[in-house]
Amino acid sequence: MKLLADEGVDAAIVARLRADGHDIVYVAELSPGITDDAVLELANADERILMTTDKDFGELVFRLRRAMVGVRYINLTRFARRLSAKRYA
Repeated sequence: MKLLADEGVDAAIVARLRADGHDIVYVAELSPGITDDAVLELANADERILMTTDKDFGELVFRLRRAMVGVRYINLTRFARRLSAKRYA
């Protein structure tokens, strides 16, 4: 699976996916600070699924109907709260 991780995705997630053998390009390493449109262009150019923590991509892809191979929104807020609760319980 070819993935493009937006710079908001935690580096540890990217490292784990790479260790598991996934083909993943990380915007934070490649070109930090680029616009959301440029991120979409990168993903489309190499036919990669975009992984992001940024809800703005939903607007670009779905409401504005920007072409895209795929988008995977990552929300770790609830997971992080559960993990913190277990750690301090």
